[in-house]
Amino acid sequence: MPMMLRHCLRACLLVLLACAVVWCGEPVQEFVHISDTHVVDFDSVHPKLVAAREHFSHSAETLKGLLERLGRESPPAFVLNTGDLVDSYSFDSPSGAPVYRQIERFREALGGTRLQVFLALGNHDIHRYRKAEGQAGPIPDPSVAEEARRRWRQAFDCFRNGTYYSFRRQVGQTAYLFLVLDHAESPVRDREFAGAQLTWLKQQLAAHPHDTAVLAMHIPLGEDAFSDSLKAAITGANNVLLSLAGHRHSDAVEEIEAGGRRLTQVRTAALGYGADHWRRIRLLEDRVEITATGHPEQVVKTVAVAPRRQPDPVGDDGMREGWSRREDLNLRPAVYETAALPTELRRRAAGRLETRHTP
Repeated sequence: MPMMLRHCLRACLLVLLACAVVWCGEPVQEFVHISDTHVVDFDSVHPKLVAAREHFSHSAETLKGLLERLGRESPPAFVLNTGDLVDSYSFDSPSGAPVYRQIERFREALGGTRLQVFLALGNHDIHRYRKAEGQAGPIPDPSVAEEARRRWRQAFDCFRNGTYYSFRRQVGQTAYLFLVLDHAESPVRDREFAGAQLTWLKQQLAAHPHDTAVLAMHIPLGEDAFSDSLKAAITGANNVLLSLAGHRHSDAVEEIEAGGRRLTQVRTAALGYGADHWRRIRLLEDRVEITATGHPEQVVKTVAVAPRRQPDPVGDDGMREGWSRREDLNLRPAVYETAALPTELRRRAAGRLETRHTP
């Protein structure tokens, strides 16, 4: 079947599904989950590094093409990218000097999309690929993590108050709270940052006990120090429903032990490896429908949403009435300013926003 015809048939099917929801009178919001886009700009990069990473040479075009396609066919409420946005924050040049422009290339790949895009950082987003003598492959250098986080915060509004943050969506009587975490490196490298993030997470869950919480991070929950700490942090919070992740470049919808109960974890394969590696997720009042990667018409998992008391009134845009659009004015995130933002930039930002530090 010609590719154009396949795309047309899929677009028609998506429209019919959307109409079916409208005809049934059931409120719904759909979003698209992607991960591991690995956008890269090889200009002036050491040729050995280019040779090792050239399999991602078309990743920017893949991301741009997907966003254009989604915007044409059946635009989702938003797109959530769970990290490894770029292949590396920076690279070595032949002289050993750093080559940047990776964040800029990612911005260009987003192009003029009118879709709302939320981002999480991955390990590739905060390291530098280096070429060492005697080493065949690239060496990831995480010593640039603080610099990289600062640059990402300057580049994208979703990171403006910190590289972990929250946003909310209202579907009928159900409020969904998305908690986007910065799980881009081992907490052993920066215990203060990891501790502040977990404190913020517990504060958010305590402040929104009647919301249905969705965690989003790059590295999936498993058997590691961060996962153990996060699972402990959500113990007792019975409103955490889903965890969204990437990192492993493979698909899975799995049940994991977290916080003393079973939690559904969704992993979506790397978009950098295939244009069909994306999935739609539908938020409804009483359930969440998870579709197969590349097949939005095929529901592979339905997760029931426990009934909760009616949430506080919200406006048409999903924000609570009387609340600011800026989450930091409602419950200020524990923004890691001391190392992630140098003194001169903190002074410059002081006139624009008020930062609350973790006690």
